[in-house]
Amino acid sequence: AGPKIAQFSSRAFNYIPSTSSVCSPHLTYHILTLLHAIYTTSILQSEQTVTPELVRTLIAEEVGQSQKLKDLKRSVLITLASTSVSASKLVIAEIRQRLMTVRDVASAEILGKLIQLDFDYVDEYIALSIEVLSDVNVV
Repeated sequence: AGPKIAQFSSRAFNYIPSTSSVCSPHLTYHILTLLHAIYTTSILQSEQTVTPELVRTLIAEEVGQSQKLKDLKRSVLITLASTSVSASKLVIAEIRQRLMTVRDVASAEILGKLIQLDFDYVDEYIALSIEVLSDVNVV
């Protein structure tokens, strides 16, 4: 089961699940809902499937993307970051890069939600928050 999920996670959102512009967002949402359920119920069995590409795809918010899909993508990221140290390291690396280079609003909002939670790696997210705020005050 692991390799199939790994193949899915690394390419899940790099293709259009349907050539129909009407169906594609709905299919993407349902595929992501399934992926979220898998990560929520068995992160230890599937955490090796979390790749930098998956994290990048989940953080990216495209113009025209529904709020419902954006919220689900953020929920998946928060689940990954708060339940798996290895996934959390990938998430924080991507958030750091986006905040330090382009001041990504979505990344800042995700970071804000994560620092309110209690999980093993939360101190790293708090430190990143302080780093970002210090950098903003210098500029």
